[in-house]
Amino acid sequence: MFVTTVPLTLMTLANLAAAWLTGGPERHWWLGAALAALADRVLTFFYFVPTMLKLMREEGLAESQATAVALQWAKLNYVRLAIVLAAWLAALKAFSLR
Repeated sequence: MFVTTVPLTLMTLANLAAAWLTGGPERHWWLGAALAALADRVLTFFYFVPTMLKLMREEGLAESQATAVALQWAKLNYVRLAIVLAAWLAALKAFSLR
């Protein structure tokens, strides 16, 4: 988890800085893509990773509570995937304008 989460976050921040400093018609699409990717990173760090760690602890939750948390985690993951898809599509649009 740490192997990919931290480098992806650093690349997202670098991408956001590069998008902020650029000009041209692709700037808004690039910023949108970078901001969507940043939203994914924020959700990952503040909800998905802590929840996953809580679910992996054996003594943490009762079985029914763990099941409910896991189902909510899975449903919200679809939202996260939609955000990543939006980031990809905005990035493709920005590339097409270059």
